[in-house]
Amino acid sequence: MQFGDRLKTLRKERKMTQRELADCLNISDRVVGYYESNERFPKDAHTLTSIANVFNVSLDYLLGQELPDRFSYSELLEIARVHFRLATPEQQRVIFDDITNIYYECWALNKEKQML
Repeated sequence: MQFGDRLKTLRKERKMTQRELADCLNISDRVVGYYESNERFPKDAHTLTSIANVFNVSLDYLLGQELPDRFSYSELLEIARVHFRLATPEQQRVIFDDITNIYYECWALNKEKQML
């Protein structure tokens, strides 16, 4: 399923018109029509993330990417880099804070294990 087909399906499942979706995205309903007919693809990460947010789906789902059950460390790192670049500055700060907290929690657990 192409991006436009998935977008159209999501929009119809939520009983939205092209106009309503366009208003949410601050674009014209004509552009939504181009997306849904696979004549155009969003040119920027902001539009893609906005579409994903409107429908509460991941970018992977929106783009129709099939994900394997397991990833290598380098694959996970590359996925994280792509998603980090697509995130808004506010989302990037949250991601960075979460990673920092996870790092310190792991560091504290390892330190505790060393003391035992």
